[in-house]
Amino acid sequence: LIHATQSTLRVDMLPEQRKHYQTMAEEFYAYLDGPEANVTAMMVVTKLMKLQQITSGFLIDEFGEPHGIVPPDRIPKMRRLIELIEQEIDDGKIVVPYFYKPSGRALEAALAKYKPAVIHSQQTMRDRGLDVVSEKARFNNDPACRVAVVQIGAGKYGHDLSGTPGNRTSFMAFYEGTYSLDDR
Repeated sequence: LIHATQSTLRVDMLPEQRKHYQTMAEEFYAYLDGPEANVTAMMVVTKLMKLQQITSGFLIDEFGEPHGIVPPDRIPKMRRLIELIEQEIDDGKIVVPYFYKPSGRALEAALAKYKPAVIHSQQTMRDRGLDVVSEKARFNNDPACRVAVVQIGAGKYGHDLSGTPGNRTSFMAFYEGTYSLDDR
């Protein structure tokens, strides 16, 4: 019998994050009040993805460069994730999917004591001298490796991250999500 539950946890933002969110909301509302207001699904998704960046402690500018808002060790979402891991770690291994590269780096650093396996894009894995097959094997077979940090797009197909009998993966904690149906 497999029992799966899903829950969403509310985590408040810090004042620095709320300031950026409020600015984003005001700009969006100003656009809606404009003479040519026409809201598309892509605009809504973009706004939601920007909010996700803010809750992850950074913003990516129009040139693709991330800018920190809050240091990773102060991000409420990161702190709550660590609390969850501390509660669940004795029950099995944990997979933490994320979307943005800055989040992947922050997760690796914050979760270092759990010796996380990492699955990033092929290019990032090559650049760092890592191998997906080895990282998956380490996560599944090494009892000291309790957490896998997985970039959503890189981890969506053909990966077995179930652990081994007696040491199974018991929990997925999505640090970030995506609105791509393929990725979901």
